[in-house]
Amino acid sequence: MISLSKYGNERDIEIPFVLEHVRGPLVLDVGKDKVGYTQALEDMGYTVEACDPDPNSGATYSERFEECWPTQRYDTVLFLSSLEHFVPTVQNMSSLESEIYCVCKARLLLKEHGVLIITVPFGEEKLHGDFIQWSPTRLWMIKQAVKANLIVEQYAKWRGANWVACEPVECEGVAYHANRAGGAGAVYMGVWQ
Repeated sequence: MISLSKYGNERDIEIPFVLEHVRGPLVLDVGKDKVGYTQALEDMGYTVEACDPDPNSGATYSERFEECWPTQRYDTVLFLSSLEHFVPTVQNMSSLESEIYCVCKARLLLKEHGVLIITVPFGEEKLHGDFIQWSPTRLWMIKQAVKANLIVEQYAKWRGANWVACEPVECEGVAYHANRAGGAGAVYMGVWQ
């Protein structure tokens, strides 16, 4: 079990997962960090660049990921609770097609042994304004389309005052606001190549 701590939401489980599985030295953070994990990565010796459409975010690339074409390759491309916001972002594509496009593009930006780290709210598939909570079916469809090599996958569910590891089937139907902080009730965390 992981206790509710610093962030009071799914970041309490996602950030330790990222710090455990990140490869370096060069990391691309898609959706600029707003809670402080970039500093932790830099303190560990990583160089972190970011892509975020908010011109005030301080990101290396102030544009949407779909329009961002860095000139280098990365050891890690990180989507920490950002991929679910691509709803839809590419013209004439559904949100699912847009997410598939973004994962494929991210894989093109990886060095030979680089990894893609994805964390998303997981459970009942539902649109929540500017993001969609992924369901087991949506995750399966993206995996099938992308054909990535899966290195590590973890699922966690909010229970009481803690995050607990669980099987994917235990996340089915979990609503987004199923924890006291109003965030995700369950999360998917994966390392892909």
